[in-house]
Amino acid sequence: MKNFSPSNLTFERRIRVREVYISKKLAEYFSAILLSGKLDFLPNGVTFVSVSDVRKLGGSARIIGNDVYSFLLTYRDKGYEQRINLILKTYGKSLDPVLKTCANYESFLRLSYTYPRLYCENLERCVKEFQVLRGLERVGFPVPRAYLCERDSNVLGYPFIIMQKVEPTQNSTVNIDCFAKNLVRLHSLDITTLGIDALKAPKDTYAFARQCLLYFKIFLNLSPKHSKELKKDFEFAIRWLESNVSNTRCPNYCLLHGDYRARNNTILTKGSRMVVMDWESAEIGDPAYDVGYAYTRMRSDLGEKTANRFVQEYVRYFDGDLAQRLLFYKLVGYLREAIIHSSVLSNPLRAYEIRGITAFLSFPFLRLPFIAKRTGADWDVKWVDYFKEFVGENLRR
Repeated sequence: MKNFSPSNLTFERRIRVREVYISKKLAEYFSAILLSGKLDFLPNGVTFVSVSDVRKLGGSARIIGNDVYSFLLTYRDKGYEQRINLILKTYGKSLDPVLKTCANYESFLRLSYTYPRLYCENLERCVKEFQVLRGLERVGFPVPRAYLCERDSNVLGYPFIIMQKVEPTQNSTVNIDCFAKNLVRLHSLDITTLGIDALKAPKDTYAFARQCLLYFKIFLNLSPKHSKELKKDFEFAIRWLESNVSNTRCPNYCLLHGDYRARNNTILTKGSRMVVMDWESAEIGDPAYDVGYAYTRMRSDLGEKTANRFVQEYVRYFDGDLAQRLLFYKLVGYLREAIIHSSVLSNPLRAYEIRGITAFLSFPFLRLPFIAKRTGADWDVKWVDYFKEFVGENLRR
């Protein structure tokens, strides 16, 4: 039988209350738009809808950021009851300090004219993901079908999209070949045919690399409470990126996923079809960024041998040369994760925001193995170590 601590019980109760609230509000919402004739993903003539089995996905995680729920929509068509399994994705506050800062200060918003990535991600993440899903579905790329996008925060308290629920196969192994081919296929798409108005291409062939560099400079400035040794490593990595921007010319920008990870946001369905989820970080940029970031995540999750095999498979299918830029974007991936995770270890408020009250009460002992594992901060410690190891092996030789 599952054991609940007082804090876990509180989270369970909060989640259940939220599920009941969403069930009621969604039922009202669907009934209202059905009457207005705008529920166009259901057959004509539907006169009744109901919502049930609302469940928050991701267990008892804290209710912050973007929450995802599964639910059952029941409707009556020509006298017969029909059911459809759907996903609700909500867009709460961004946990990215740079994006939150860009939202609050006009001086940073002015950067959007030169660095559109900072602008579009901070404003309409909901609309962007919906447009990306619709555009990719149109050209046959394997994504969940997006049914509607609601920008009005009065419905649930924040914008949301409704999409198809994809059922995974029971096979838990990662198909590296399929994972690599999917990414190559994405990077080969013609952006102009996708109709994604929320995304803007970088100004020139070096602009994407420069905006990555700018992001880290702002990020590090907003996260000053690191140990002297770690801050020195961060500054060294940023200087290395700055000195190598001239080697990162990208001849052809493409649509990026922005957070491409095996298992986390790719689902292998029956027939070995791999559906790609979670497009809120999508942008137009250098394909080497997706490859470098996917490599860092895969190396931590599945080991260096598997990560290297992924890169080899990608390069084999990709019509282009990104080898010279790959080290740059691998470092971008490690640096991004290290700054994010080290902020949990160095700031009690950030520890609470990301890991919850247990981590806040355990601060500043989060690096201790027992405490780290108990609070979930063991991954924060690991990512800092991964970054140091990568810098030592590749930049300080």
